Amino acid sequence: MASPLRVCIVGSGNWGSAIARIIGNNAMSMQQFATTVKMWVFEENINGRKLTDIINTEHENVKYLPGYKLPENVVAVPKLCDAAAGADLLVFVVPHQFIRSLCDEMVGCVSTKARGITLIKGIDEGPEGLRLISDIIREKMGIDVSVLMGANIANEVAAEKFCETTIGLLLQPDGIPYFRCPPPGSGVAATTGTRDLASTTSNCRVDNGGREHMVHSDSMSPASLGICEKLFRRWELKTSLTEGSARRSQQTLTIRLGLPGSRILENGLLFKELLQTPNFRITVVDDADTVELCGALKNIVAVGAGFCDGLQCGDNTKAAVIRLGLMEMIAFAKMFSKNASVSTATFLESCGVADLITTCYGGRNRRVAEAFSRTGKSIEQLEREMLNGQKLQGPATAAEVYHILKQKGLVDKFPLFTAIYQICFEGKPVKEMISCLQCHPEHM
Repeated sequence: MASPLRVCIVGSGNWGSAIARIIGNNAMSMQQFATTVKMWVFEENINGRKLTDIINTEHENVKYLPGYKLPENVVAVPKLCDAAAGADLLVFVVPHQFIRSLCDEMVGCVSTKARGITLIKGIDEGPEGLRLISDIIREKMGIDVSVLMGANIANEVAAEKFCETTIGLLLQPDGIPYFRCPPPGSGVAATTGTRDLASTTSNCRVDNGGREHMVHSDSMSPASLGICEKLFRRWELKTSLTEGSARRSQQTLTIRLGLPGSRILENGLLFKELLQTPNFRITVVDDADTVELCGALKNIVAVGAGFCDGLQCGDNTKAAVIRLGLMEMIAFAKMFSKNASVSTATFLESCGVADLITTCYGGRNRRVAEAFSRTGKSIEQLEREMLNGQKLQGPATAAEVYHILKQKGLVDKFPLFTAIYQICFEGKPVKEMISCLQCHPEHM
């Protein structure tokens, strides 16, 4: 029997502590995971006591998630390498500004056979332009990394209120035989030449117009079969939205199931087992870049929604900010995703429109932006006053996106993102965001 998988949570803020409640409880009840879950905690003194000592004795993160007990098998560790050493599964949940230095610190104490998942909502701006957080982790640590994003306000997750979320996978081609899903309604069975989908045991692969999705090899588990079926449904939705039913009826979706992608799929399914509960439901999709970009860009839109609330514009105006923000999110993803195509269907998952709506009504970015609009205080001052040590992601991401757009000569294509950046950092009056909405290219 394989040894239980050891889990390390890299981060212990509001969201990290909420997810630690889920992971700790699941690790206690599932034999495939080691019972003890290590959680790296940036050491702080709270009323003369170390935060790690408080967590390990009172089983509560009294600073970042007060009022919610952590499972006793979640152990706070102040040194990152001590927490991560020997881990098989790494859950990254820290402010995106710190991920490079943290990865550098972990190199050498984490095996390249480990697997990671990032819950970090943000992007990085480097000399080469846009860098996704998952890419930084992959490159610095040499491990496979999945992405989890969704409409998940941390305190509501901690309170076990029902919500959904999305795991995104980055699947790679490997050049082995394939299996074909004929056009919808054709009546032709999906085959590999000798076997249908449900009984396939040979190596195959998923290819949609040159874009390939690796799914599984050897024997197909029910979970993997479910992912195959979901890929096909997403393809049907995507082509019906973008190409029309007449053209779609002439196409064939090719599903290939190869070893490299199969491992990545199994990693995603493994994290689904680690994280899913009856009130935290997870969908796995094969569009990691879009999932991750949704999680970062929605925070910019939420800042705009907060400006609306501060100006008392009403729900109609706020709905316009959300809609136009979503349009700019989709356009940005299409321009900057590494994938050859971005699936519109991904924006209908929890990571997309659901997370956008939740954040624009209930998140910290909206709340601080509203206070910015009403008080005239700086973003930095409000962050200190309102967030109890937590970091605000929306303005920082707006700055990174603006610099990337300016570098590429695309500022005029994203007027809402640009206006939010200028209000936060260049002294543009908040009320001028309304002019941005009135003159948005979507209305021309």
